[in-house]
Amino acid sequence: MSLDTLILAGGFAKRFRPLSDYVPKPLFPVGGVPLIYYIIEKALETGSDEIIISTNKKYENHFRHILSALYSFYEPYQIGKIRLVIEPSNSEENKLGSIGGLHYAIKEMGINNNLLILLGDNLFSFNLNKIIKLGNENNSIALAIYDIKNPDDAKNYGVVKLKNNIIKEFYEKPQNPLYTTISTGIYYIPKEKLYLLDEYMNSNYSKDSMGNFFEYLIKRGEKLYGYVYNDDKEYWFDIGTTESYQRANNFANEKGLYRRWIWP
Repeated sequence: MSLDTLILAGGFAKRFRPLSDYVPKPLFPVGGVPLIYYIIEKALETGSDEIIISTNKKYENHFRHILSALYSFYEPYQIGKIRLVIEPSNSEENKLGSIGGLHYAIKEMGINNNLLILLGDNLFSFNLNKIIKLGNENNSIALAIYDIKNPDDAKNYGVVKLKNNIIKEFYEKPQNPLYTTISTGIYYIPKEKLYLLDEYMNSNYSKDSMGNFFEYLIKRGEKLYGYVYNDDKEYWFDIGTTESYQRANNFANEKGLYRRWIWP
């Protein structure tokens, strides 16, 4: 099966200023290691043909420098899978947004394979092959779902209602969420469904958030699937606030997640 992975790392992280004025959030150290290293490791586990990292013009050199260090940790055939695509934006004011950046990367890199999409600011343990399998079995878009337990936390994310792995409802950052099952920023799109992004880009809907795209698809009758990662051993952190960043760092240090990349 042909599969590409696209890591979206083109945001400007306003909530982390002034730090994010100089360092992009996917390169923030977690346990002393750039966050994106953990994400690349999970992408490699899927056997992807290519791993494409999408960032913006402002942070291009940051990524080229950090990625050059991967030669110390991976085999040449693994390094050869990793590519970088640069969005033309260089500030918050002219950013493409998550969907705009996704669409730009697909067109710029000529992607026509099944596509796994990972947001570049998450730390997680999920076996990504499970969501890929679910999407392939149903030839449908599939989302990785996690029960965050707390409704106050859920309102910061896309909230979903599931029945038999089918997403019946999707609400992007609702003020009063009815459920605590959320979208985690991990998505699978079979190549037969990539055209839906073209349709959405030609609509008047917001291009800033992936959640807007999924709300649109459900309203027009597209069937979406969700795989719930609910094993007690699973973990997921969204590095969206300084508090969550601190929790992710504490967890990585406690569990020794960084050891894969520490010399000697």
